[in-house]
Formats: sequence, C-alpha cells, structure tokens
Amino acid sequence: AAIAGEFSTDAKWMLAAAYAYLGDFATASELYDSLTKEVKTSSGDELYIKGSTTEESIKYTAYALLTASLVRKTDAEGLYRYLCTHISTVELYQLEQAAYVKYFYPMNAKQGRFSWTVGETTETVTLKPGQVYTLSLSKNDWNALKVVEEDGAVRVRAQYLGSVEEALEGTVSSDDIKISKEIYCHNTKKNIYKVTLHYTVTTDKNWSCFTISDYIPTGARWYPDNNSTYYYDKSGSWSQSAYVDVLTGQNVRGSIHVYHNNSNKLAGLEEVTLSGSVSYYIRGAVEGEFAVDYAVLRDNSTGGYAISESGTVDINDNEWKIILKK
Repeated sequence: AAIAGEFSTDAKWMLAAAYAYLGDFATASELYDSLTKEVKTSSGDELYIKGSTTEESIKYTAYALLTASLVRKTDAEGLYRYLCTHISTVELYQLEQAAYVKYFYPMNAKQGRFSWTVGETTETVTLKPGQVYTLSLSKNDWNALKVVEEDGAVRVRAQYLGSVEEALEGTVSSDDIKISKEIYCHNTKKNIYKVTLHYTVTTDKNWSCFTISDYIPTGARWYPDNNSTYYYDKSGSWSQSAYVDVLTGQNVRGSIHVYHNNSNKLAGLEEVTLSGSVSYYIRGAVEGEFAVDYAVLRDNSTGGYAISESGTVDINDNEWKIILKK
C-alpha cells in the first residue's frame, strides 16, 4: 500500500498492526491485503505467510496474526494453527498468539464477577469476556487482601513488582542453601549470552523442594533453548533435578528437587550436601546499562533463602560489560 512508502517489510507489518490497534481498520485491512498478496499460503487447515525460510515464514505469519486477529478473523484462525505446529527455535511469538486469544471468544462466553476487600474497602467487579481488571497494592495491602466472592469465571494472576529486599523482609536467610550467578557470552554474532545459576543445598529429608527466582535484565530477552534449562544428577542414594523457565516477560522461575532414591537402603538416611547448576540464554534487545537483580533460592519447607550476586550489565552490539558482586 502506498501509505507504507519505502518502509521495510517488517516495518509495514508493524504499521498494519498499529493501525488495527488504533481502530483504523480500513487502513489496516488495506496494508494487510497488500502484504499477504501472493504470499498467503494454505496447508490443510493452516494458513501461513510464505518466507524464504521456515523461520521467516513463522516470523511473517506471527506479524500477520497481530493484524488479522482484528481485521481478518477467518485468516487469524489458520495463522494461529500454523504457529501452534511450527515453533521457532530462535524467537518467541507468544505475544502474537496472545493477540489472537484476546480477540477470540466462544459464542457462549459469559461475564465474570468477583468481590475483593482490603480493610474497610470492598469492591465488586463485573468483567465482560476477555476484559482485564488490574489492581495495584502495597505489600501490606496485598497481605490484607481477601477475595470474598467469585463465580468461577475469573482468572487471577498476581505479580510482585517490588525489590528483592522488600520481598525478603521478615524472612531469615539460610546457611544450608547457596546460589551464585554467572553471565557470559555464548554467541557474539547473535548477541546471545548464557546465564548460569550454581546452587548448593543441604538436607536430611527424604524429599526436599527449593524454588529458584531470577529476573532478566530489562534490555535483554529470553532466548529459547530447552536443552539448557534442565539438570539431573544421581549420587549414591540421592537424586536431584532442577529446571528454569520463563514465567512472564522478564521473570524466570524454576525449582530444585532433592530426594532419597533408596538405592542403598542399608546405608540409612543421612544428611547430604549436593551441588548443581542450571542455565538459560538471553539476547540483547535494547542497548544501554541495566540492573542485574539477585537470583533467589528459597527452601519451600523452611522459608529460608539465599541470594546470588547482583550488579549491572552494559548491553550493546559488541561484548557486554558485566559487573556482578555480592
């Protein structure tokens, strides 16, 4: 379309989505039709935008889904199905898929209703299908929050936005667990770095579980590599497994499981100290200096915790400058 001028193909797709989400459906439709002409391809019940490689097809299909979710509903379903069976190994496209889910509702979708109270304040909220209600609370108000009525049609997601220090206030650190963090270059050309969390845990229980929490620096993004996010080891009568995964946005969560495997019952139950590490990858997205938060390891049974190094990272197209210290 003439309105896109000499923009790149990627920029034209972003422009089409922008018009759609601003409510200019006519212009968004014009751009969508011009961009999909001769490259929109059907395969069974799937629809995709043909690129020079499979990865490029996935990318343009995801771009198209952003706009189609609003202006081409019949295309959106096929585009979504394609992304469900073609999962990129270099990028994440959950945001584009979420756009489709946000604007697709079954005909029998019903509104939801719930009530919450904090101290003497009570509010009843009624939501249309797909509508979002956001409530921001201080830590004290969060602890006092009660949901006094809920009809089963509402889904709740809570996210803590405060500092690690505030979150850990009132809890006790533990000498039985330790965690440290390393960040180092994995692929210079693709600007990909590897984050490795090293841990040590001590226990004499048959089964122990620990939670890992970490946060990706604001200027970086999660890079999917499923082979790196899981760890398993067996040492005598004890086994351990650990994993991490991206939860939402910059939040990384995981767990460590340690258990007595009964391979030598006559040895009896004894205290054991086990160490391991689990890693994940990140890539540079925005240049600049950003904070590197603590990684936190928490014993689920005692509440005791340990924190890793923290510091700063200078993200750029060359080698990152990383400063971490306790």
